[in-house]
Amino acid sequence: MEKMTQLANYLASQDLFSSDQLSNWMEEVTLKIGAKDEGDRVLLYRMQYRAVLLIESYDYNANSLETFHAYVAIWLAENDTRSDLSSPHPNVAIDLLSDREADLELTLSFEEDIYISRSDQGSLTYQNENWSLQKSDYDVAESATVEASVADESSA
Repeated sequence: MEKMTQLANYLASQDLFSSDQLSNWMEEVTLKIGAKDEGDRVLLYRMQYRAVLLIESYDYNANSLETFHAYVAIWLAENDTRSDLSSPHPNVAIDLLSDREADLELTLSFEEDIYISRSDQGSLTYQNENWSLQKSDYDVAESATVEASVADESSA
């Protein structure tokens, strides 16, 4: 649900519409259970869901539909890996209300890992220990260095 909320907040912050025009919710939530110990935490499950963001009475004369689409594409490119999803592409349903306004319904799939970590104050009991939900971290490498050496086969 974090990704849906982050995308909604990002779009609302672009001054394309007022925040009271936006509503969002989750549909078709699937939990892929498979506890995987990662040392200091456990990947408890992977949550897949369809996010729906509805913008009512979007003024497409003030901000073109292409501009809205561009902001969606930018956020996804910078914040989400979509290649592993069965439905990686967002859909936008446009309901024209007038020659100035339309209702936009953006639907897209997300996948989020849900972790737990040991905690004395944790409210979850797993394997006879107390655990707490841990916020997912979405680390993206901004650079990398690769060092390699090539063996000279002519001297062998």
